Amino acid sequence: MQPSRPMSRSLKGAANSSKPQPPENDYSSMDKNLDRLRGDLIAMVYHDIRSPLTTITASLEVLSSLPLGAQDETAQSMIEIAQRSAKRIQHLVDSLLDIDRLESGQEIGSRAPASVQAVVDEAVRLVLPIAEIKGINVITSVDARLPDIYIDEEMILRVLINLLENAVKYSRGQGTIQVSLQQQDDMILTTIRDEGPGIAPDEQERIFQKYARPNLLADGGGLGLGLAYCRLAVNSHGGQIWVESKPGNGAVFNFTLPITRQG
Repeated sequence: MQPSRPMSRSLKGAANSSKPQPPENDYSSMDKNLDRLRGDLIAMVYHDIRSPLTTITASLEVLSSLPLGAQDETAQSMIEIAQRSAKRIQHLVDSLLDIDRLESGQEIGSRAPASVQAVVDEAVRLVLPIAEIKGINVITSVDARLPDIYIDEEMILRVLINLLENAVKYSRGQGTIQVSLQQQDDMILTTIRDEGPGIAPDEQERIFQKYARPNLLADGGGLGLGLAYCRLAVNSHGGQIWVESKPGNGAVFNFTLPITRQG
């Protein structure tokens, strides 16, 4: 009996093509299931973190109000670091809740007239400590004649913190981040320019999707929800957010907010 011959390439191709392939609908269903599992996990994390985080924040507030002598400067510094860290976690938890709320179509519930310059100044103050660790200088340029705008101040503050923290994360050490505010017709335009590695054109829309992260060597991880939150928050205020970038030349994140009045 002669040994069997190896299957020819054409026959192999026919054999492979005859195997049943999963329909495209299966992949769509898998994505939906994965998205639902992620949502359930985020909801669990949110509810499990919120209560102890509130206790930690309240305890730190009490500690910071106690009179401390000159010899306790180190303790006071540590309390301030802990307060900033707790506040960052609180911002993340609140953003998770807002993503769920905004995706379900709920209205923003706490708008009020606010100075956008004051919100930017507060965001810079909160992010400055982590920028200083890398030797990064944060420069702001604001048109002093900007009118107040009608916003959820806490929500827009978190948009700015997200964008500034990303700029710090991806910028090289000893660099500069520039923040500018100006009026363009009936909009306030906020621009944050960094000196990072830049973002490829085919990534510039994808990074605003949930769970998406830029494909950068310097990527420090994360859930990939920060920019998704930014887009939802800005869009819910009637504005737009986008990025302009070329690989190797940093990134410029822009967002607009309308100049509107209550009612």
